[in-house]
Amino acid sequence: MKKWVGFTLLAFVVVFSLLPYSSSYSHTYMVINFNTQVDPGAVSFFQRSFSYAESQGISIVIINMNTPGGLLDSMLSMVNITLEAESMGIKVITYVPPGGMAASAGSYIAMASDMIYMANGTFIGPSTPIVEGIGVNSTYQMHIQNAMLALMESQAEKHG
Repeated sequence: MKKWVGFTLLAFVVVFSLLPYSSSYSHTYMVINFNTQVDPGAVSFFQRSFSYAESQGISIVIINMNTPGGLLDSMLSMVNITLEAESMGIKVITYVPPGGMAASAGSYIAMASDMIYMANGTFIGPSTPIVEGIGVNSTYQMHIQNAMLALMESQAEKHG
């Protein structure tokens, strides 16, 4: 446990040392502990968290992520919430702690962040959406996969 706390503190020091400093830039931050699946409840949690950050003038939101993934429409909502926060001047950072993962839908949310930091032994992906009840090679399944590939590529390009 002490090792995990030490690593987490070290990660935060590294993150903040990489951020630009100016006298008009506030380094106030908030950590969202996201240790659940991606579903409508998680969307509500993200909405409340980012609304709070905006109302309090918080300039940095760190998503402490450990998710196995979840629902496509919930993931898209959470990606949009993350992107809206960035357009309001909130820097979003995803951190995957030791023993954590940014799997499936979590990989898209992480990619919508400005930066991703991952502890050794963690992973991101797979990011291929599965539409239940539809054949793997169906036209609809392929359409969804192509759309999500385009989303992943656009987020990678946007965030360098």
